[in-house]
Amino acid sequence: MRSVTLRSSVSYVERVHTFASGDYLPTVDSMCYESAGIQYSIVVLLTMWRAGALIVNSNGKCRFIFLKGLLMNKNVLISVVCFLTAFLTSAQALAITVEELADICEAMEKNIQDIYIEFERRFDPPPDINEMPTSNSFMSKGPEKVTWATKRPFGQFSLSTQEVTLVNRYGDYHNSTIKQSYNGKIAKRFQKSSGGQFRNDRLEGFVTRRNKLVYDMQHTPAGFSILHFSLREAAGRKPLSEFLRDNKEVISLDDNIVKINGFNAIKIDILHKIAKVLWGTVYFSVEHGYTPVRYEYWSGGLKRLIVRHNVTSLEKISDGLWFPKSAYSEWPDGDGDIIFYTATKISLNQGLGDEYFDFEFPPGTKVYDETVISSDSDTLQESVNSQQQANIQKPKNTMLIYGSIVLVAAILLTILAVRLR
Repeated sequence: MRSVTLRSSVSYVERVHTFASGDYLPTVDSMCYESAGIQYSIVVLLTMWRAGALIVNSNGKCRFIFLKGLLMNKNVLISVVCFLTAFLTSAQALAITVEELADICEAMEKNIQDIYIEFERRFDPPPDINEMPTSNSFMSKGPEKVTWATKRPFGQFSLSTQEVTLVNRYGDYHNSTIKQSYNGKIAKRFQKSSGGQFRNDRLEGFVTRRNKLVYDMQHTPAGFSILHFSLREAAGRKPLSEFLRDNKEVISLDDNIVKINGFNAIKIDILHKIAKVLWGTVYFSVEHGYTPVRYEYWSGGLKRLIVRHNVTSLEKISDGLWFPKSAYSEWPDGDGDIIFYTATKISLNQGLGDEYFDFEFPPGTKVYDETVISSDSDTLQESVNSQQQANIQKPKNTMLIYGSIVLVAAILLTILAVRLR
């Protein structure tokens, strides 16, 4: 449990928020505009009270000399100046430190225990079939429909289903459904090919102990979330909160609010530790509990933007926790390709168990089970090794027997020769 202190530049009143998993996270609406609204009300009432005291009764009539009183009454003038100052500075960002930002990120990270998402992924421009390397290659036609789930530890549990239409360079197409799972012990893959060149459905399965069938979280809306840095090998696969704390000396925080994809955001610039050149930039939406809404990666010395990951809409999951609903990745210095992600259903923290991340192959599936082959191979290898060991021991024993016989014969011949003399 962490206690996070944020200071509002509007009210200058220190707000302390203690939160743990599932607790409320501070936002600009709750911290900035709430305190500013209270301040405005007090100043307006004070001003009206001061001005109202200057109503003068002359000849039985009331005259309101607000403007004259405002200019001549120092207290009223100070109150109005305070009101205008508060109003003009109301759009300023919250004063926040890197450490406080890390605490907020950590709370969001810990609030995500498991994830279930249904989404579509599409490419713009669509893949060109003329660019396929061989006639046996296939590429997706139209958007891919994906259902994906994971739980902590995210690299060890995964269940995904992809539905896509595949086409080759000659325009031949077929529908493909791919299901993959990994439960920390066994990985499975099932593929159903139907339609087009397949008159009958082709069902194929694969089983292995190797962790190579986990659907990459970077290819889901979760890859744009607070968990983004946990997936980046270049970032050491550390949570964003830990990355912020470990690299404070090369992080510059700019709390001036800028518009990013429609979000009011602040940003941090991350420098390369050795070269001290720009390596990455992260933007946080102040209206959504400092949820990241853009990640940028730079080439460093060349000052060239390599890739940008943008969040275009967020869905509120719980108090203080938002999750990307739509996003896209772009490579400005590349071919201009853009990959769009649109989630149709997002569910977090359903309490998914280990058994959820497994499935049974449908009847009629031709399964290649690497675990059985590996087991048989191990048994066979052990048998071969035992036989080889026996073969090695057998010559050694034979040589020992023959050597003993030769030695005894030599001794007997020596004794016989001595007696004949």
